[in-house]
Amino acid sequence: MSPWLLESIGYAGSVLVAISLMMSNVKHLRWINLFGAAIFSFYGFLIEAWPVFALNGWISLVNIWYLWKMYQSRELFDIIEVPGGLSDPVVKLFLSHYEKDIGSHFPEVDVKSLVEGTVWITYRDLKPAGIFVFQETPNDRNTTHIILDYAAPEYRDFKNAQRIFARQIDRLNGQGTHLLSATGTLKVHKEYLRRIGFLSVNNDTAFQRVISANK
Repeated sequence: MSPWLLESIGYAGSVLVAISLMMSNVKHLRWINLFGAAIFSFYGFLIEAWPVFALNGWISLVNIWYLWKMYQSRELFDIIEVPGGLSDPVVKLFLSHYEKDIGSHFPEVDVKSLVEGTVWITYRDLKPAGIFVFQETPNDRNTTHIILDYAAPEYRDFKNAQRIFARQIDRLNGQGTHLLSATGTLKVHKEYLRRIGFLSVNNDTAFQRVISANK
């Protein structure tokens, strides 16, 4: 094997390991670190650097073990409607803690100016993982507007959305909601909205999702 190809394999493994250390999602970190360590172990085998081969092979096995445990365990999900809404101390603390990150993903939302809206908090294994804020549209009681649908960085795996839109839609529908609306200004948020069943309407920032054919 040519020297440049050997070096390329080594660099590829190193880059993947480095990228994994920047991931906030633990599962993503484990997967990328697994690939990086496996490639780097293979590199060590090719150049007969046995400590490199052994260490990274062991790291690969550790990653496999923890990934197996993650996929075997059942995460506990709870969605709680906060009685105090946006004035609740827990809600205020959550919004304050993630204010900068919320602003970077929802530039149209000013956390400090939010005063009205129903609030659901998603808990995963009793840890607050996301917040969902919505309210009825003033001129159309059949439409509920989603003000904020935010997941903490370590929980951005669509599971929050899956639980809310799979389990809570009937609850909203039972309260008279037939149409959900949302605003998406960033590409990543627009892609998220489309992935969970929203369609763009009128312009590229307004989105809607019908949750009942009844009017």
